[in-house]
Amino acid sequence: MKHSCLATCKKGWAAAIACAALTASEGAILDVPETFASQNGWVDRDALEMVVSHSLGVGNPAGSLVGTFATQGFAFPETDAFRITSGSSGGNFTGNYFTTAPGFTSFEFDFLAADVLASDLILRISGNSHLFILGFSSQVTSVGSWQHVTASLNYAAGWLGGSASDFNDMLGGVSYIDVQVSRNGATEQSYYVDNFVLSGTELAEGSVPEPRTLGYLLLMGVLVVVRTLSCRSSRLKAGV
Repeated sequence: MKHSCLATCKKGWAAAIACAALTASEGAILDVPETFASQNGWVDRDALEMVVSHSLGVGNPAGSLVGTFATQGFAFPETDAFRITSGSSGGNFTGNYFTTAPGFTSFEFDFLAADVLASDLILRISGNSHLFILGFSSQVTSVGSWQHVTASLNYAAGWLGGSASDFNDMLGGVSYIDVQVSRNGATEQSYYVDNFVLSGTELAEGSVPEPRTLGYLLLMGVLVVVRTLSCRSSRLKAGV
């Protein structure tokens, strides 16, 4: 997509500016919560376990995602997840965090166990062939009320899956995130997620430009050079 976009940029300044803006805006961004006015591309990871859908009436405030495990004849383990991909929330939670969301510190979201506490709750992040997990059951301690969850994106917070270097490599190319839930008992049970956000600290005014802004400026500089050389070549051929 980017190569074809750059080719289009050569056709004129208006297209060039639009193309550069598009290229600069791709990837994870800070402090834009997903409030679920719709399902917005979030998916059900596994078929035939927890059914994931949009809830218009339930939320913090109204509007959230709900995952429901059906009643069982006898209790047996089931685990599923609300999955975030590059097609979820406009791609705001995938990609290279270091270049598109510098200053990131944590994920934050609201979680509701409507009927019974889950037997296990885990956040899973995958990227660049790495998979890391962090439990958050200790932050959801009551049934029927929204609980605020914070998952630090510091390796020392207890992430499991490899070394600190592997963890940073993973954050350099996040492909998907799972909010994973394991059912508890045989009764029907529902769990809700709302207000999912990548939190962080924006760069201070006057500091080094954010990488996506720097990338935009570099791209525009290249386009200026290309345009100038193209004009010179045309003038030489015309004998001007």
